[in-house]
Amino acid sequence: MGGVTIKGNPLTTIGEHVAVGSQAPDAELIANDLSKVKLSDASGKVRLLSVVPSLDTGICHAQTKRFNDEAAKYTDVEFMTISAEHPFNQKRWVTNES
Repeated sequence: MGGVTIKGNPLTTIGEHVAVGSQAPDAELIANDLSKVKLSDASGKVRLLSVVPSLDTGICHAQTKRFNDEAAKYTDVEFMTISAEHPFNQKRWVTNES
């Protein structure tokens, strides 16, 4: 597996890397409606995660838009975007992009 770099400079990460295809560790998140969501509550489907720092940056916006477009093609997979933003900002983004 490749290392993590910024502008070609290697970074030291903390904790274990999650391998592609492995189960993510459980976490409790806050949805844009302020409800709590646990990663382990995936209703028996495979859940694909996209993690971005902010939906209001150009690259994260484009990534999330594309992720949502691709998600619409699959009914047997749950797609979830996780961002570090306040839930109200997430809700605004979803409302504006729907």
